[in-house]
Amino acid sequence: MKDECENEIPDELFSKLEKDWECSQSLPKGNELMQIFPEAIRIVPEKLKEWQEEKERVSSVAMTKLIIIKESSVDEFSKWFYVRIVVHLEGRELAVITRHINHLKFLLPENENKSCDRREFEVMLEKARAHPIINFAENFGMRLRPAGKRFVSLCPFHNEKTPSFMVYPETNSFHCFGCGEHGDQINLVMKLHGIDFISAVKLLNNQ
Repeated sequence: MKDECENEIPDELFSKLEKDWECSQSLPKGNELMQIFPEAIRIVPEKLKEWQEEKERVSSVAMTKLIIIKESSVDEFSKWFYVRIVVHLEGRELAVITRHINHLKFLLPENENKSCDRREFEVMLEKARAHPIINFAENFGMRLRPAGKRFVSLCPFHNEKTPSFMVYPETNSFHCFGCGEHGDQINLVMKLHGIDFISAVKLLNNQ
């Protein structure tokens, strides 16, 4: 009697078949999409404008709320709590909008097959790394207080009553001893805004 496993597909062949299937299921990108859907050349700029206007609207709402909170007569803890709500709600919405904008920009004809100038990006990266992490954290609404050569604050990434989020100006870095989040100012921008590395570098360049 033949072994029942004799007709089974070898692992190597199965892996190759699975990979081929995954490739066949992947969506076309960039110029491929424009070739398949030429009408998108007109639609994409319109949608991009709509999302940019929506981003301006949400940003304006968030800034208005933050100003009202800052000028209110409530206690400091209540101010911090309200700021966290704004950051959670409008911040999450802005992160989603930013992803849509970045995707649409990628689809624009003038951006197709356009490689990033390495030297130009290196300059932007150097400027982003030189941006004081303290300035960004405070502009974002975090309440930092001095603790020797570092600053301490309640962590923006998890709920806590005792501050465990440390910011180190000398190294432009942060570390939370409560949840373990850590990194430099670029990592902080990425995590707080929910954006990718390149978008974070650009954002810090515009600060």
